[in-house]
Amino acid sequence: MARSELTAMAARLRLENGSDSEGNIKYINQSIQRVSDTGYTDDKFMALVAAIEPVLAKTIGGAQKTATYNVFNA
Repeated sequence: MARSELTAMAARLRLENGSDSEGNIKYINQSIQRVSDTGYTDDKFMALVAAIEPVLAKTIGGAQKTATYNVFNA
């Protein structure tokens, strides 16, 4: 049976960056440094997003997280 082990967690913000000729919002991604594997929670991440949003020049259009796992046979 295979199992996996969390090795890294990363987060990024999707910042609104104007719109295209059809009126669709364009986005740029802003990475946030590697997030602690052990202390990470979605609530803590969203609290961080809320805390930094007022100082950003662009509007936050979304937030994403990426988890990386090593997978191996147990």
